[in-house]
Amino acid sequence: IFSGTRIASLAGMLFSSAHFFQSFMEGENNTNRPELIQRGRNFLVLSALLFLISEYAGILWCQNGWGDLWRWGINFFQSTVIILWIMLVVHLPSGSRRADKVKTIMRSMSGLVVLSQFFMRGLIG
Repeated sequence: IFSGTRIASLAGMLFSSAHFFQSFMEGENNTNRPELIQRGRNFLVLSALLFLISEYAGILWCQNGWGDLWRWGINFFQSTVIILWIMLVVHLPSGSRRADKVKTIMRSMSGLVVLSQFFMRGLIG
């Protein structure tokens, strides 16, 4: 469960980012833009849920393997960065056109942020 849901959350995050990126590139006058943003938001929340499930499965695995719920380290830090990034982009306020553009750009970067954390985890440890 741990690795599978983590990969599924990465895939969902990349898919969500593609929707936000496409909505940004097509501009505000496109009729598909609200649908792309809504679908991207849904996949962003779904991938956040999958990531939290993988973290919970990792906690249980660590408890059974080492008798400890978690340990401070680079993996814990990277997971915290991912969770905080997801919290940030999901809770950005709306209001003006400029705020919506910034929100769309930041949400479209979500897949890259998570992907970079996965690569760093593979390179560092």
